[in-house]
Amino acid sequence: MRYGYKNRVRTKQPDYSNVPRLNYEWSHSIYYNATEEKPKDAPTPKGIAVTHTAYFDANLYHNVITGKALTGIVHFLNQTMIDCYSRKQATVESATFGTEFIAGRTAIQQTKDIRTSLRYLGVPITEPTYMFGDNKSMIRLKTELWGYGPNFRVKSK
Repeated sequence: MRYGYKNRVRTKQPDYSNVPRLNYEWSHSIYYNATEEKPKDAPTPKGIAVTHTAYFDANLYHNVITGKALTGIVHFLNQTMIDCYSRKQATVESATFGTEFIAGRTAIQQTKDIRTSLRYLGVPITEPTYMFGDNKSMIRLKTELWGYGPNFRVKSK
């Protein structure tokens, strides 16, 4: 191929064997029987399964004049970047937790949309989505208290 674009798309599965798998006791939560909602009219998945990975972060006081933060999210299928998102947040937060929480919520909403789109395209998704962020208290709140654990694997830096 011309211009050196021969091997830019990586289809190899990423190795997440060193990511800790936290097993929560979901039977004591209101989400104990929660499962991922799959569309009923989606085609039967065929082909090679993909692993979805999302990285998210927030930059507090990105705009010094208005005090608004910036959200950055990058999505990967296997090892190929499929989407990136960078937007100024609509609200002004005074603490890092709030901005990271908004970034994490946006990443989860986008992840749900991507997984639904892949299901409608007939792509098999066998693993949970791996999400990486850098605010441990926000990640703990999302996984342990809000019940995102069975469908999402998250890790802080």
